[in-house]
Amino acid sequence: MPLLLLGVLVILVCLSFIPTTTVMGYEIKSVDILSDLKGDAPEAFLVEDLKLVPEEKQTAPFQCPEGVTCIEDYGAGTPSGMSSFYKALEKKNGLNRPVRIAYFGDSFVEGDILTDELREMLQEKFGGCGVGYLSVAPEAPGFRKSVKQFSSGWDAHQAIDTTGFVSRKQSIAQTYAHPLGRAYTEITAVDKFKHAAQFETTTFYLSSAQPLTLSVTLNDSVKQKVQSEGTGKVEALRVDGNMKRVRWTLSGNQNVNAQGVAVEGKKGITLDNFALRATSGTHLQHLSADYLKQLAQVRPYDLIILHYGLNVASKNQLNYEYYVTGMSKVVSRLKECFPTTSILIVGVGDRETRIKGELHTMKGVLALMQYQQQLAALNEVAFWNLYEAMGGDGSIVKLSETKPAQARKDYTHITHEGGRTLATYFYDALMAGYDKHLSEQ
Repeated sequence: MPLLLLGVLVILVCLSFIPTTTVMGYEIKSVDILSDLKGDAPEAFLVEDLKLVPEEKQTAPFQCPEGVTCIEDYGAGTPSGMSSFYKALEKKNGLNRPVRIAYFGDSFVEGDILTDELREMLQEKFGGCGVGYLSVAPEAPGFRKSVKQFSSGWDAHQAIDTTGFVSRKQSIAQTYAHPLGRAYTEITAVDKFKHAAQFETTTFYLSSAQPLTLSVTLNDSVKQKVQSEGTGKVEALRVDGNMKRVRWTLSGNQNVNAQGVAVEGKKGITLDNFALRATSGTHLQHLSADYLKQLAQVRPYDLIILHYGLNVASKNQLNYEYYVTGMSKVVSRLKECFPTTSILIVGVGDRETRIKGELHTMKGVLALMQYQQQLAALNEVAFWNLYEAMGGDGSIVKLSETKPAQARKDYTHITHEGGRTLATYFYDALMAGYDKHLSEQ
């Protein structure tokens, strides 16, 4: 028995040297058998004392409506500021296409959480229908409540694959697929969301080294053939019609890079969810500039949102300069490829840890949030403080205690119900900025 106890003690001591890590958005805590004796570790500096935004770049807040956390536009007067998006909203009827939003994020918005409700609110005000861009063969299609999708016959890849992923082939959704024999993807509208209950147009995005024919079936009855030119560049093969279900089918050809399929309206608002779990956002710098420029010609965006942080923040780290450097490369790439598109950084939301037995916001979250604000300021793009909008310290705990629960008991992720709440906050922020834009015209 003494030898057993000694062995356990040795193992615990060894484990105490393993630092806290984060895997797929979940914190794996380090072991510290003396934690109750040591108390809290001293801080290198106070998070509250961080002043990361240069004084000359600080924005004078406009009269923000009561109860709204407004967007801070560090790109005001530049094409990457919010005015480009607001001008598109203002002129939406003359665009001959939807006003499009690309929403990048991690597991916080995976499964269209938050974005499904935000899309619905924007479409209710500005028009539009459908859920936008979808991967041809998503890994977990049943997670989304805004659309039903079933795919078969694909050799599919995504950026978090440990093997077999070829970065240069990836689409804006950080996925791609090759058909294996006869392959298809079928998308069905749902009635849960008023504006997701039907589509007006569907578009298949691909690159092919040779011409090929795709079959399209609308509502299980109307069948059409669509021809790809096979130029090797990004093609957008579009079919119009009022539909609740669409199936795209093609035969096997490993020279075909199937990138995605969109279901949307001819006008109004489209919001594309490009969430990928276990990511920090820095991987987006590996998206091919040539590909993005080709995509911008056939699927232009008016607003790009970058919402990351869960896989970056850690309990004991307060310096995130490396992250600003990495994400600055992403912003630079997006500016290069979408030169007239607004770019908005969404700060990390509340995430809790225990301090002396009580739940409090992880100090790494507070620090990262300020570095994300610095990222926006240095790159002259916009910033929205989600942590503040949620209610600050302890807000994710409060969301987890509602019935039904709006957050999970990991005190990190929100539920679909919580997504509705946060989408409302975000929508109010966007509309406050839009109203200000209109008042200045």
